[in-house]
Amino acid sequence: MKAAAYARYSSDNQREVSLDDQINACKKYAQKNNILIDERHIYTDAATSGSLRDRTGLNRLKEDARAGLFDIVIVDDLSRLDRNASRTLTTIQELIYLGVSLRSVAENLDTSNEDSKLSYQVKAIMNESFIDDLRKKTIRGQLGQKQRGYFVAEAAFGYKSEPVGILIADKKGRLRPEGYKMRIVEHEATIVKRIFQMCADGKSTNKIVKTLNEEEIQSSKHEKHGWNTSTIYRILRNEKYIGKWVWGKRQNRLDPITGIIKQRLRPEGPLYEGFYEELRIIPEELWDKVQKRLEEISETGPAKKGKKGFSKTQNSYVKKFPHELLSGAMICSLCGCSIGKVGGKAGGYYGCLKAARRGCSNKILVRKSVAEQIILSEVAKLIGDSASIKYVLSRVEELSAKLICTVPKEIQTKKTEQAQLKKRINNFVSFISEGNSSKNVAESLSFSEQRMEILEAELKILEATKENAFKAPPLEWIADAIRHIKEILEMQTEQSALLLRKLLGQISLKPVYPKTGKPYLVAMSNLQPLALLEDKRPQKGPLSTESDSGLDTGSNSFHWWRWRESKPTPILYHPAIFLYISVICDDSPIFSNWHQYVKVQESSGKSI
Repeated sequence: MKAAAYARYSSDNQREVSLDDQINACKKYAQKNNILIDERHIYTDAATSGSLRDRTGLNRLKEDARAGLFDIVIVDDLSRLDRNASRTLTTIQELIYLGVSLRSVAENLDTSNEDSKLSYQVKAIMNESFIDDLRKKTIRGQLGQKQRGYFVAEAAFGYKSEPVGILIADKKGRLRPEGYKMRIVEHEATIVKRIFQMCADGKSTNKIVKTLNEEEIQSSKHEKHGWNTSTIYRILRNEKYIGKWVWGKRQNRLDPITGIIKQRLRPEGPLYEGFYEELRIIPEELWDKVQKRLEEISETGPAKKGKKGFSKTQNSYVKKFPHELLSGAMICSLCGCSIGKVGGKAGGYYGCLKAARRGCSNKILVRKSVAEQIILSEVAKLIGDSASIKYVLSRVEELSAKLICTVPKEIQTKKTEQAQLKKRINNFVSFISEGNSSKNVAESLSFSEQRMEILEAELKILEATKENAFKAPPLEWIADAIRHIKEILEMQTEQSALLLRKLLGQISLKPVYPKTGKPYLVAMSNLQPLALLEDKRPQKGPLSTESDSGLDTGSNSFHWWRWRESKPTPILYHPAIFLYISVICDDSPIFSNWHQYVKVQESSGKSI
């Protein structure tokens, strides 16, 4: 009779030779019982758990059994076939239906013998119970390690686990460390901080992914162009970056129908929670800002899976990721719908989106280019005192000069420490290369190498700070930037649009239909009401709905906006000055290096 053999080993606790041992046992059994095992029908699955349903070797065995290529399947032990009782019995029944019997060497079972039916059923249940018991023991051991202050398979991007404590021999004689501790990987932590900052600045996950891939920054898989939106989202939601490490929050659940293993939240909650301030990468303020933005973004997508349409809390995507400077900032006062681009040439027109679908009576349009040009000219007037801005930036220059006056001395100190550390590392390496071994020397070498990485990162930032010390730009440069504020804001449209919303608030457009002349709009914002009229600028004074009869020029577009007079706001406290600094200066190398310097000083315990 022709026979096939199947062998499997599951994890690092077993070796490749385990497959050979199992196959040899099957061959001896076949020889003893006058059975021929064809070498072409030896199926194996290496390093594959018996709880998995989809296995390459087992799938091939079943396909060949359906083709009638053999009459018997021999396994060394029934647990090699499967660790799940129901699937083991299903596989046996499937083989019996195909006229193929199963033989187990260790248990001396033969499914062609009707008296063995109870035996292999009991054995299948025992194999599954063994896995359940092993799982409980493993979790218990891991929980014990957590309670002793160690980490168990918890590394994330920005962190690396390292062995600590004495080495202990396991059951197979292999040396295992007492436990593992986590440390921050500085260059990866810098990337994590940048991701959080970009999100806080209003950039979408797609924009963050594009930026990182274009700059060829290595991902968590140490690959260029390896970033994707799901990875960025997991990083932004990971509480480990604020020092909160939660272990055992989820557990594996096996789908009995498909055999697919999925993770589900534990009904009783996490098994262990710990807080490690020394492992914090993201400040609390930045974390809260990002989480708030993620909540806002979550309201822009469709409803959850299984539900049709969009959720009631769903907002327009353009409100969170604006593509135009004023997109998402204006609403119609009649229906509450967004004012957006409704088509047209030369950049298009702004109008009520609901009116475009014949759901609102507000059909008044304004050319996009005209609206942006005039409202931004009004914003420029708010920050148009270039002398005041020069004063603010000059004071920033003075204060930054005082703070970084110690930088040259700090650079020299760190370079001296770096030289001493290099000499120390070389001594350790020489000691080990001579064939000597010492636990204390190995630990000291590891600590010295970690300190060297930190020193190199700090020196790089300090030297960049020294070279790019902040200097206030000339008055002419500031005045020119104010004159071209629209072009400057459009360099980073998404970020600028969000900042404009903070300055202006939500703009509500109300249509006004005077007795004579063309209709126009009155727009209300957080600062002052705005009037959209035609062609000529009206005289200054209070606005009304009908007394300001719009001038009839025959145009259906609105050519300018006007701020209603109000009490002047001191320039130093006006939100527009922060708009100016954030958009024009914040992304410059000067400010980025300054921010990095401040972070280094704060991490070393200095107060800024």
